[in-house]
Amino acid sequence: MFVCDLAQLGNLHYGGKAESLGRLIKWGLPVPKGYAVAAEAFEDGRLKSEAEKELKELAEKLDRRYTYAVRSSAVGEDGAVDSFAGAYDTV
Repeated sequence: MFVCDLAQLGNLHYGGKAESLGRLIKWGLPVPKGYAVAAEAFEDGRLKSEAEKELKELAEKLDRRYTYAVRSSAVGEDGAVDSFAGAYDTV
């Protein structure tokens, strides 16, 4: 499963923001509902067909009464050597 609820992140690799939010949820802190896409969902910079199918299924389930934000991120995006903070827009 490439697309996962933040409260149930699996053994794949997710961006630091998703993993931090997942920990906060497990600690019982209030965190808005969210989902993350695993790094393994991509191959050669493109979304794998199985991951695309999961995203489409999730989009169909989401309640259309709410506004959603999509944050682009990457595993290891901000580390000791490199920082890409602010390089992407939230849409």
